[in-house]
Amino acid sequence: MSSVLEKLIKSGHLKPLDPTPLPKNPSPNFKPNLYCAYHQGVGHHTDSCFRLRHAI
Repeated sequence: MSSVLEKLIKSGHLKPLDPTPLPKNPSPNFKPNLYCAYHQGVGHHTDSCFRLRHAI
């Protein structure tokens, strides 16, 4: 997913989402040590981003 996102951004077909602040009450699945390039923030890895998968 990371490499696909990179290619789609370079080709102009997709752009990352605007960054959002950290949630006040994060879910149990929230992982502050993982970064998502599509969301431009922490919480999960780009390769496991459901929203990115849906966008693609």
